[in-house]
Amino acid sequence: MSDTHGAPETAHDPKMASEYIKGLRGRVEEVLSKQIDVVESIGKDAKDASVVRDRLNAYIGALESLYTEASSLHGDEVEVPLEVVQYVDDGGNPDECMRHIMSAVLRESQRIHGKKHAIEVFEENSHP
Repeated sequence: MSDTHGAPETAHDPKMASEYIKGLRGRVEEVLSKQIDVVESIGKDAKDASVVRDRLNAYIGALESLYTEASSLHGDEVEVPLEVVQYVDDGGNPDECMRHIMSAVLRESQRIHGKKHAIEVFEENSHP
């Protein structure tokens, strides 16, 4: 069974979800294989542009297929904050980064709450 995007109803059937993940893994392996083909063709067949172009087009097709399949997991794109991507690129743990971001958000929320409270107190005291 699938939802409207073709993803399995994982909450109802874990076995189907497992099979779906195996399919995604196969698509990832296909993409990696096509990527290797492109790199090898650039080194070996650089004189034959049609071979390189064909392999590059196959790679792009595999990427598009993987993107479509993966997007169907949630129906929407998952957006990762740029701060998290940069933190991971620098060798950091994404969970640790999210803890730092959430702490900063909490501090800012508390600061704004304090300002709001101060304004409310001021308004109460400024009316005779």
